[in-house]
Amino acid sequence: GDTAYLDTDLSRNLDAKTAAEGARVRYAVTPFTTLALGVTQSRSRFELAPERNSDNVRLTSAVEFHPFAAVSGRAEYGVLRRTFVDGNAPPFKGSVARVDLAYTLLGRTRFAIGYQRDLQASYRIDQRDYLQTGIELSVTHRLTNAWDVRGRLGRFNLAYGVTEGTGAPVGVADERVRTYGVDIGRYVGGMRVGFQVTGQARTSDSN
Repeated sequence: GDTAYLDTDLSRNLDAKTAAEGARVRYAVTPFTTLALGVTQSRSRFELAPERNSDNVRLTSAVEFHPFAAVSGRAEYGVLRRTFVDGNAPPFKGSVARVDLAYTLLGRTRFAIGYQRDLQASYRIDQRDYLQTGIELSVTHRLTNAWDVRGRLGRFNLAYGVTEGTGAPVGVADERVRTYGVDIGRYVGGMRVGFQVTGQARTSDSN
């Protein structure tokens, strides 16, 4: 709508429609481990900012661990190629990844790690997207059968103006995001009800 941030019309720069199709092949190596290969083709169209329209091809490989395995979750790595329809911006071709893994110690303490490296749409007028890379850690401890407490901490880097191949910034300032939080919850009838306090700090090298 009429939302503006730092004199930027967010609707113009972020409103988009994306259509995608793809295929994935999965193979169960063991009852607890599955390997996967996938390919996805997508098209993003910005009605108010056609210079941001892009075509994307993503190739990924992944390993998935059963929820009852010692380590559970999923780790994915791949390659993304993005080209802009108007041809006025250099394409991006680089690695992307997403990791969500967890380990439970003695049935009461759960350690989780999340990692992300991927392109995201930027609100900035002078930059169409940025490469977000970061990690988040969390620890959840079961106090009793009904109560648990969780803490988390994350750090992400936002690199603007990435080049094809290297994924390195091209003379554009980076931004950093730090997240943290703690929450306590109680399980009632199969549902978790909790109270959470979170915070986020974002710093930029630009003026």
